[in-house]
Amino acid sequence: MELEDLDVPTYTDEEARFLASLESDVATNDDSFAPDAANDDDLAMKGATGTALLVLNMVEGLTKQAVHKDFGWGDNEKQIAAEQIAPALVKNGGELPEWLQPYKEEMIALFAIGSLAFGGYMQVKELRRLEEAKQRVSQEKAEPEPASLMGDDDIAA
Repeated sequence: MELEDLDVPTYTDEEARFLASLESDVATNDDSFAPDAANDDDLAMKGATGTALLVLNMVEGLTKQAVHKDFGWGDNEKQIAAEQIAPALVKNGGELPEWLQPYKEEMIALFAIGSLAFGGYMQVKELRRLEEAKQRVSQEKAEPEPASLMGDDDIAA
């Protein structure tokens, strides 16, 4: 096969400029997209802080539902706690430490049982409170008020 026999594509000026720009971008950007360890660590720490904030907000919401509607941590408190929790999350890559891995399923089961038990306890506590309130109301209706036992004349005297 001769060089003259090869079918070499021809490009318009615009296509040639586009291809040239791609080649120059590849040549100049080889190292620009390579993340360094400092950026990776910073990104991991920011992600872990966000995860910790998410968990803290979830715990706060559950506590509001289960314990008291007015419960809440300040935003600053949550931010400081999340920043203190983040290194532990980064250290283990968001996973349990290796020594706890064999017990992961048991911990999840205990959490589920604990959540149900706590929720049940809080529900029973609320039901008892409602029962007591109903009993008080029915007792108050059944007992005549001391002022109604006396006539209006007795009060004036």
